[in-house]
Amino acid sequence: MSLLLEALKKAEKAKEEAQRRARTEGDQPELQIEAVAPAAAVVPKPVLTRDKLPEISQPLEIVADDIPPARTAAPSQKPPPARSEDTTREAEAAQHALLRAMPPWRKLELWAELCATTRVLTEAGLRRRFPSADDHEIRMRLFATWLDRDTMIRAYGWDPVEHRAHS
Repeated sequence: MSLLLEALKKAEKAKEEAQRRARTEGDQPELQIEAVAPAAAVVPKPVLTRDKLPEISQPLEIVADDIPPARTAAPSQKPPPARSEDTTREAEAAQHALLRAMPPWRKLELWAELCATTRVLTEAGLRRRFPSADDHEIRMRLFATWLDRDTMIRAYGWDPVEHRAHS
């Protein structure tokens, strides 16, 4: 994960450097696109006329499941984001502004930290619920929080339902 973060940081720095250079080197000649030789003659698509259409004489049933639900808001209007109960609108707006201004590598870094924290807290909860479980069982129970029972059995040979009663 750290190699990916480093690569993203380098790419972001290179982008910033290129933007800085573009602002300071405004006297450079503008790039021009060269004319390209015309491609081979484009073959027009055949036109399908009414007399060539297939016969559709049977009635068509429209099922309600086939019709998408109507949109409640206009396409240009986004519903307001969910607001935390303990955060003011001003603080939330500041948080959103910081996140929008943040470079992608930093967002990924925060996401990775959040995932690691979630894993540590989940493991702590499992150790508290199953104090006699060894490290292997805790790891299996952790995986069982992410995977369904069949996948756990196929991938690890460990049945969470069978082990539920043992600890």
